[in-house]
Amino acid sequence: MEIHPLQLYIPPFMVLASPAAPCDWFGVACRPDQPSAVTADIYAVAKLNLPAAGLNGTLVGLNFSSLPTSPPSTSRETRPIPHTIGRLSRLSVLHFGSNNLTGMIPQEISDLGSLSVLNLSSNSLIVPIPSFVANFSQLASLDLSGLNLAGRMEELFVGRAGLKRWNFSSLPNMQYLFLRDNYLSGRLPPFFCTMNSLRALDLSRNRLSSEIPSCWWEMKALQMMILESNHLSGRVPLSSNGIMPPLLSLHLANNSMTGEFPLALENCKELVILDLGDNKFVGDIPTWVGDSFPSLKILRLRSNMFRGVIPPQLSRLGKLQLLDLAHNNLTGRIPSSFGNLTAMAKRQQVALLDGSRFTYMESIMIVWKGAELSFQQNLALVTGIDLSSNSLSQAIPTELTNISGLLFLNLSETI
Repeated sequence: MEIHPLQLYIPPFMVLASPAAPCDWFGVACRPDQPSAVTADIYAVAKLNLPAAGLNGTLVGLNFSSLPTSPPSTSRETRPIPHTIGRLSRLSVLHFGSNNLTGMIPQEISDLGSLSVLNLSSNSLIVPIPSFVANFSQLASLDLSGLNLAGRMEELFVGRAGLKRWNFSSLPNMQYLFLRDNYLSGRLPPFFCTMNSLRALDLSRNRLSSEIPSCWWEMKALQMMILESNHLSGRVPLSSNGIMPPLLSLHLANNSMTGEFPLALENCKELVILDLGDNKFVGDIPTWVGDSFPSLKILRLRSNMFRGVIPPQLSRLGKLQLLDLAHNNLTGRIPSSFGNLTAMAKRQQVALLDGSRFTYMESIMIVWKGAELSFQQNLALVTGIDLSSNSLSQAIPTELTNISGLLFLNLSETI
């Protein structure tokens, strides 16, 4: 019995047709190699979409530019993605994320000039930055998370492509850029300021250390910015032109940021998630927070140095599902108006970011029964209030009993 070489690396359930019909494989999509023809017998690979497919070790050669009528060569390459992948000139999606691939990515991958989506995340790959992405002029989504990338970011992603100087702003169609869980260091580079198509940026869990450049707010399309778990410092800057991007989600937790509650956010009317936890913010929580964020579902300010009373205006956040103000210096009473937090009165069954504008998984750290847990896939179902470790009045408003859908209420050590 003849076994296609890719079956050595792809679980058998993924091969739905005969080995000679690779266009029918799970995760493989094709299109006619000659679109003008009335009938096309030759098809070109358009998508290789194999996230978390159980791929291990190295992949064999892809010795074709369009899919053949017979199986590819059974000879094995020494690289996880073979040199010959550069021949798949019409490939638009390459998704090998969350597998067990190892070794060096071949330089020939830079020949895939039609790529719009490239995801190599969560593998043990060695990625030549930046040369291999410099030719991807159509690239809209790039995920290199969890690849142990190391170096100063302002140098690592700046270079030359031929005679031209290159950086990420040279990719005009880039909308989604995910580089989390690496060892990137240095400053937040200013070349992001001119990336007007960028919608989502995740640089979390790196070693970046600087202030946020004020020009970053000039990214006109930015909806999601995740910078948590770095070494960022300084204040959240005001926008240089007074206009903020249409942010839906902002994660700045677990840094060393200072100053008062960021005034720049007052005009971010579409915010759904705001996480400023585990920083060094000071001062009062502004009363305008309750009126400025009508869509806010998660407000996490824990482990800062906020002082003063809890603004009763927070009860105007009609969509709020999670309020975490623990470990601050808050005083006074718990507002009785918190009983009007209607979104907490029922169990939630909708996505945090309505309309599925992102398939990207949000995550939030929540202290649940004394343990710090990361909620991701089920985050939209969480409803809770944590006011612990403050200096609040002992009186618990009876109005809180109106919040029947509350999953947790933590008022420990509030005296």
